[in-house]
Amino acid sequence: MQKTRIVCIAVSLFIFVFSSSKLVWADTELDALKKEFKIMQEKMEPLQTRIEQLEKRDESKTAQTESLPPKSVLSNYTLGEGFKPFGESGVTLGGFGTVLGDKQQNSHSSFRIKAFHLYVDVPLGEKFKSLAEMEFEDGGNVNASDGTEGKILLSRFWVNWKIHDKVNLNFGKELNSANGPYNLLYIHPLLPTATKPLKVNKARLQQQITGARVWGNLFAKDWEVAYWLGASNGSGPTPDFTDTNNNKMLYGRLQVVPPLGDKGELKVGIVGTNGKDGNLHNARENGTGVDLTYYYKKFGLWGEWYKSWVNPSTQADFTSKTFFLMGLYKLMPKWTAIVRYEENDTKSTAKTSNFVDGNRWVWAVNYRPIPPIRFGLEYVKHDEEQNKIRNNSLIGSVSMMF
Repeated sequence: MQKTRIVCIAVSLFIFVFSSSKLVWADTELDALKKEFKIMQEKMEPLQTRIEQLEKRDESKTAQTESLPPKSVLSNYTLGEGFKPFGESGVTLGGFGTVLGDKQQNSHSSFRIKAFHLYVDVPLGEKFKSLAEMEFEDGGNVNASDGTEGKILLSRFWVNWKIHDKVNLNFGKELNSANGPYNLLYIHPLLPTATKPLKVNKARLQQQITGARVWGNLFAKDWEVAYWLGASNGSGPTPDFTDTNNNKMLYGRLQVVPPLGDKGELKVGIVGTNGKDGNLHNARENGTGVDLTYYYKKFGLWGEWYKSWVNPSTQADFTSKTFFLMGLYKLMPKWTAIVRYEENDTKSTAKTSNFVDGNRWVWAVNYRPIPPIRFGLEYVKHDEEQNKIRNNSLIGSVSMMF
């Protein structure tokens, strides 16, 4: 009996000790898990904050896309959706164009095909890509007998080499990044109006240039930075015809997108150019410019400014300054109102000048039944200072891309 009692006590003591040790071990494991979970939480907090920031930014961009005309990335973008006739080769055929009718104050009214562009976009492996684009201006009728001859020209042709995620090398004829974001947007249905600002097509800068350029996109924490550095045929509006006199232009553009979150999207750019125009008495030419685009919900603001100093070797020096400021507002889901003011001002050290300067107001409204198509109606009030004339016009247009 005594032995039985001793055995029971020993068994009970063993069970108690074993249970206590398991409880202690369980408590120790629980503490370890809690500590590890806390460490993981601390690591996850910055990631969660970043996710929330990106979600807010995406929501802001979605709101902007729904409220205003689509915007193009100011770099190596693809035109339209295109047509891929060769299966999975990646080759894309596409195009865009504009048909318009206008009534000008000092001219006859007309219907015409303002321009039609046809392009082929060819990927050449993982690192290389090529694009070729033909442009048919005013119907492309180069033998018109009524004095309204059109043009057929190679608008763009380039090969792009992606050296690194942040570095691209581009050769050929491409859009001139020094001419600002309106020129880079380029595709007719994406542009707010059928008439381009004087700053784009009347400034001392080409819309396309032939040469070589380095470009890319950088990220500094939450900031986005895009850059372009290049060399092309000479500066001025018409240097591309020949390049036998070693005239060249060096140019650079820097664009910054600060993190605004749900406060909209802001892009700020600065431009610098240095070159020589062989078609203007071997003129030396320097230029600088700034631009800004801001989109917030139903509102958009767009401004560009550029000034150049031109020093011809055989005639008086002059400066050319041009700018525009444009506002956009979403009226209804598919309707947008636009108002733009612009100036083109040339001042020479001589008493006379052959440059037609002036200012222009543009009031317009757009209707987009689907994203690739834009119907536009605009009234242009144009005053030319030199000739002291007013050349107002009413323009209706249809632009589409595929």
